[in-house]
Order: sequence, then structure tokens, then C-alpha cells
Amino acid sequence: MPRKGTKGEGLKELLEQIKALTAQMKEVATDKGTTEAERDAKLDKMSEDLKALQDAIDKQPVGRRFEGNMDDAGFNSRDKGIAAEVARKHDECYTLARILGVHPTSTKYYQQYFGEGGELAKAMDTNTAGSGGNWTWTGYSSELIQRVMLELKVAALHPSVDMPTDPYKIPKRTSMSTAYLGVQNTDTTPSNPGTGMLTLDAQSLRVHVPASYELEEDSIVPLLAGIQDDIVLALAYGLEDAVVNGDTTASHQDADVTGATDVRKAWKGYRKLALSGSKKDLGTFNITNLRGIRKAMGKYGVNPNQLAWVVSMSAYMSMLGLTEVITMEKYGANATVLTGELARLDNIPIVVSECVRDDLNASGVYDGTTTDNTIALLVRRDGFVIGNRREVMLEQDRNIKSGTIDMVASMRKAFADRYDATTEPIVGVGYNITT
Repeated sequence: MPRKGTKGEGLKELLEQIKALTAQMKEVATDKGTTEAERDAKLDKMSEDLKALQDAIDKQPVGRRFEGNMDDAGFNSRDKGIAAEVARKHDECYTLARILGVHPTSTKYYQQYFGEGGELAKAMDTNTAGSGGNWTWTGYSSELIQRVMLELKVAALHPSVDMPTDPYKIPKRTSMSTAYLGVQNTDTTPSNPGTGMLTLDAQSLRVHVPASYELEEDSIVPLLAGIQDDIVLALAYGLEDAVVNGDTTASHQDADVTGATDVRKAWKGYRKLALSGSKKDLGTFNITNLRGIRKAMGKYGVNPNQLAWVVSMSAYMSMLGLTEVITMEKYGANATVLTGELARLDNIPIVVSECVRDDLNASGVYDGTTTDNTIALLVRRDGFVIGNRREVMLEQDRNIKSGTIDMVASMRKAFADRYDATTEPIVGVGYNITT
């Protein structure tokens, strides 16, 4: 294991350590003799060492530097537009290199944009000579990771926390202190507020993208943007699907979820966590019955700023028929208050998600027989939390049996209820909505 970098080490030595560590990480990631948990633990430790090496490079007096996860501040450039373009080309070059199984700097694509005399190398800093060989490539830029975040219409509703460990425990209060009348010369009655721990267990969400051996660099380049878009959308959709439809019980609530690797088995989502008392029949679709869902949520339904409707397109179209709905063109600048928000009902934003199923039966589950109903979810936004253990990573391996290069994009996320959803109505469901 390479030792962590220190300020006194030279740039060349640090880069050699990064190269060696990257090679070790590839070996660990493809080691079939270890379990997934063991590989993840080793990779997490190696990632920490890699971060330390990058921090050491940050302290080096180099002319310019390119990092795997970076933002506009990481460039010696006066033009933030150039920084964004560099980030996009970086991601494409990184994807290309993973497909080909080579270092990014050895591709023609790299030389075209980042090598000596390259288009972006000149645009970034015309006063500094160099070929860009001292840039480090460790993963996707913050721009592609941000694209994943922007696609998360539902997951973006909730606060998120970084997970330094897995599992990661967060203290929480389960009940309030109690106020008492003060009596002269008498000790105040002590309170015993309830406390507990919120445990976040990260799950690995993965996308497998095979590519043929026959592909060459020149033929892959036009496909890069499409490959990255596919990765972004697949990971975002997978996380959102798990948040809405997740169920960890042996027999999933939906009859068509049977595979052990189905993303909808990552954790318990909205539908599974909804209490029976907060589920309302919307066979008669009107404002009174919709408000009945909010009423059933009790104190968790009071503040509209902490609520969001999460609905299918079918339910959304039904909502638009209500005179109480304020549509986007009627509330102007507030239209962008939430990603994906299209309208408001009782000042509560309506977010449309493809992950809310419209092929359910009248009770709100999939049975494969009756498939002409959908649901509407009312969610307490601060009632749930998203855990971030690792952002998007792309790995590749050659499959000699099929003649393909297997690319796997993954991220590690967690989802949990901040309040005890087994007793607290932090999500409501309206069912029996005809599609």
C-alpha cells in the first residue's frame, strides 16, 4: 500500500504513488476471490489514501492541475465556460479510457484536447508551457456527478449527508422535553427526552454497459456522450425507483419484483413505509379526499413547506383537473423551487416521477392482473435522509468469453426515515386512482 503523501514529497514521486495505487485498486476491484463487502472495504481505504495523495499534489507548485473531482476553482483560467467544457471533455476522455482499458493520457482524444498544443490546454492557460502530464485522473468530474444529482427529482426532496463510514449512525431525538410549572424552593421536574440512532446502510447501485472488442477509439468517440447520458439516467432512475418502491421483505409488495438484485430491494421506500392509517381511497378523486391524506399525517402534514406530492403522470393529469391546483405559469419565479415541480396543490409542490407506477391494482400494489390504477404520495421532506457513501465510479474488465469489455458504473447510497416510520405518518398514500 503506498504511503500517504506529505508536503515534502516531489510531484513525480506522488504521481508514481498514485499510479501504483490505481493499479492496486483495479486488482482489488476485479478480485473474484473476495466478497463484495471485502472489496468495498479495501477500495474505501484505498480511496482515502488516494485522496491524501491528491491533497499533497494540491500543495505542489505546479503550473496547472486537473483532478478527477473538481470544480471551477481548480482551473488557472479566467473563463468559467472553459472550465465547464474541460469537465465535459475530461469525463468523455475518462469514459473512453475505461472502455479501452488504457490510461487517459495515452488516447488520441487526450492529445487532441489536453496534450501539448491541445485545444483546451491552450484555452486554459496560454502562458504556461507543459503537456498536461502532471494532471491526475481518478474518476468523473463534479459536473457529471452533478448531472446525476439533477436527475434525482424525488431523492432531491430530502436532506443528504456524507457517510464517512458504512454503516453510519446519526443521533436523533425521538421525543421532546417537557415544560413544567416552576414552584418556589422546589426542584424542577426533570425531563427525559427520547433519543435514538439513525443508521444508514449504503447499498451499491450499479449499471452494466458492455462494449465490443471490435470498437476502436475513433468509432467510440461519437458514442461517448450517449454512454454517459445512459449512465446518468440509469443511476438516477435506479435510486429514485428504490426510494419510491423499495421493499426489503422476503415477498416484495409488487408481484413482479422477484430478483435478489432488483434495485427495489435496496431498502424500504415510501410505499412500504406508509402506515395503514395514512392511506386513503381516491376512487372519488376530489380535493376533499386528497386533503384527507394530509389530515391523516397529523402534525407531519401541517407545514406545506416540508411536504411534497410525488405522483405519476396519470395522477398529475387528474390533479390538473382540480380548480385548486396552481400551475407553473401562475406562480412565476417560484416554478423553479424544486427540480421537477410542475404545479402546487394547497401550496404543496407536485413532483411527477416515472417511478410512481400506473399499473397497480385498486389497493395500490402490482398483482399482474388488475393494472389500471395508480397512486399519489404525500411525503414529509425532512422525514427522510439520503446517505452518500461514494459518488459515481466507472470500472472495466475484459470478458474473453463474450468478446466484450464490461463497464460497470456504480455509486453507493443509503435511504432511511429520520422519524420512526413504523409509528409516525411521515408519508401518506392515495390509492385507487384510475389511469
